[in-house]
Amino acid sequence: MLVSRYDAYLIRSLIMVAPVTTSIRRITAEVTLGPRDGLPKVCAANLETLTTVSKAQLVERITMLDQEKMEEVAEALHFALGLES
Repeated sequence: MLVSRYDAYLIRSLIMVAPVTTSIRRITAEVTLGPRDGLPKVCAANLETLTTVSKAQLVERITMLDQEKMEEVAEALHFALGLES
């Protein structure tokens, strides 16, 4: 899952991503995804395991999450980074 801000995609060669896995632990730093979100099966994005990859490694967009799901991503990211108020 891409987690860099959109403007960064236009100018940076490296971007932040969160791995998506079928190992679902149901922790606060994960967001559960699945067919309703455009993915082939139930899985989870782990916002505690952010990493940086080259844009050249990305081949195609699989899906685009709706606003509600992106709010869940923001909450999980805030938790994972200790940004909660």
